[in-house]
Amino acid sequence: MSRIGKGYACMWLAFAATARAQPPASVERLSPVERQQSDFYAAIGSGVTAAWTVEPARVELGADIELTLKVANADNPAELLRPNLADRPEWKAIFGGFRDSPGSSPGEFRYRLKPRNAGAFVLPIPKYRFYNPRLPEGRRFQTAFAAAPNITVIPIVIASAPSAQIPLDAPDRFFDDPPSSSGAPASPPAWYWWALLASGASVPSAGIVFWRWRNPDAAKLARIRRARSVRIALDALRKAERGPDPTASVTKIALRYLVERHRMPASAHTPREVSDALRSEGWPPEKLGEVEAILARCDAVRFGAATDSGLSLVESTRRWIERWEGAAT
Repeated sequence: MSRIGKGYACMWLAFAATARAQPPASVERLSPVERQQSDFYAAIGSGVTAAWTVEPARVELGADIELTLKVANADNPAELLRPNLADRPEWKAIFGGFRDSPGSSPGEFRYRLKPRNAGAFVLPIPKYRFYNPRLPEGRRFQTAFAAAPNITVIPIVIASAPSAQIPLDAPDRFFDDPPSSSGAPASPPAWYWWALLASGASVPSAGIVFWRWRNPDAAKLARIRRARSVRIALDALRKAERGPDPTASVTKIALRYLVERHRMPASAHTPREVSDALRSEGWPPEKLGEVEAILARCDAVRFGAATDSGLSLVESTRRWIERWEGAAT
């Protein structure tokens, strides 16, 4: 064979090899065995990359984070599958809520997650394998390596308002030593004995008034129960003590009370959403702190981040409602 003939033969073999190595137009052309490879989410291409980002990287306990997966350089972006994080034990140990949301472009997947506990965590991102048809058979499944994002979850801290200092303001004579006197002490005047007798009779009455002020009686509780929303909330809390899941019931009761009694938007569910909704209505910071604390304790007890029981949460919620309605201090 001449040199020209050999050259044409080599060119034909190279063309045939290139034609055989063209990537499949769809994942449907892969065999059933290839489609069932672990951590394979239908990505086909020669330089597929996977990048994970989280926003924000520092959140309070009870707030959500948004996790985003961006897959680039895939030949079939419309066929890419979303990795299911909710079924992975390592993710369920860190997060208690999983909500998927669409991405802004093909190959982008977003997740809204709610951390269970406070602390610093390295997210256990799954492997992302892709199919490279240009490689020899047996080596076509490759892994797109990506850095694992870090998050920091801080506990909710409710700042208490500093107590006002009472100044020591009095006339100078109150700080002077009394003058010494000689001789037998003078007998108290008659009005002194009458005042002593009157005070002895008034002390029990004052004690009763003080006790009734510190402890709402039946009349006061009956007065706040005239509001239908308050009556429903208190009755539901009493039933929640005997229910199978008091903590879940307390969360629903607290949200319904805020919606019906204080006109909070029904779309608010998380402590942060409730706080933002009430802040837009002009609520004072101390009341916002109480609402966030109650709902955050509900989430902490439900997801195992707190050691107190659901029954203690029922009692705390009851006192919170009575305090807001003026039946307790």
